[in-house]
Parts: sequence; C-alpha cells; structure tokens
Amino acid sequence: MSVKKKKSSASAGGGKTVGKRSAGAGNRSRKPAPRTKTDGRKPTQKKKTKKAAGKNAAILKRGVRKALYDFYTISLVFLMLLVLSSMFLLFQWKNYKVVEFGKEIQRLQSEKLRLESEMSRNQAKMIAFQQKVEKIAPEKLGLKPAIREPVLFRIDQKKLDYYVQKDREAQKE
Repeated sequence: MSVKKKKSSASAGGGKTVGKRSAGAGNRSRKPAPRTKTDGRKPTQKKKTKKAAGKNAAILKRGVRKALYDFYTISLVFLMLLVLSSMFLLFQWKNYKVVEFGKEIQRLQSEKLRLESEMSRNQAKMIAFQQKVEKIAPEKLGLKPAIREPVLFRIDQKKLDYYVQKDREAQKE
C-alpha cells in the first residue's frame, strides 16, 4: 500500500492528509515513488534504459555496417589499383621484350650479312687460289689437268665420328 492517500475533495482548501503520516518536513526529503505506466505518466527509468540500449545497439550496428562497407569499398579500390598496376607492368614488360627481340633480330641480321660477305671473300680467295694452282701445277710440278672433274663425297658427321672412333680403337689394339 502506498504511504500517502489522496485528499478528499471536501478538504481541498488545506485539509489534512489521510494516512499513517501527516504532511510534514520528513515527507519532502524523501524521493517520490516511481511512476508507472498504468497511471498514464512517463515510463520508469528502467524502461528508458532498455530503449536507449536498443537504440544504441541499432546505432552501433549501423556504424559497424558502414565501417564494413567502407572497408569493402577501400579494399575493392585497392584491388582494382593492384590489378591495373599489374596489367600496366605486364604491358610494359611485353613492350620491353619486343624491343629486346627487335634488337636481337637486328644484331643477328647484321651478323648474317657479315658472315655472307666473309663467305663471298673466302670464295673469291678460293677461286683465285684454284686458278693460281692450275697455273703453277703444270709449270713447276709437271701435273696435267684432270680429264674429268673430281667427285666430292658428302659424309654425315655422325658416321665420320663413328669411323674415326673405330679407327682409334683399332690402333690401340
């Protein structure tokens, strides 16, 4: 039961309170009784705390979702930059290799031209030497020119190596 009771309507002008205690200085220092929802007033402090905790949790969830979304966005941007950077590096590497292969081709072509010119010089020397031999051989050595042209044999290098090895083995025995 409550400590105070309602005043009667007849004693509205300064009447007494009905109950165990009378109105006095002791009643003013006490805290008022908690308000309940049944009497139409604001809810108690406990209910406010639960609502505030619920609101704080919702705000916290929204903040976490936003932070996670921002993290995913930053991660996606970083990943895209990483992919684009690697593509750029691969493109540059391809261009570098193309230039290197072009230089190698040019070097090999110049070496081919050098070897061809050296081969033609050697052939010219060989023809000159052959003509010189044809001129000197009958005069100094008394040789006659061949009636038919000499036959050239072409031998595979592997077969030649095989017979050379066989000859060495025969000489050792």
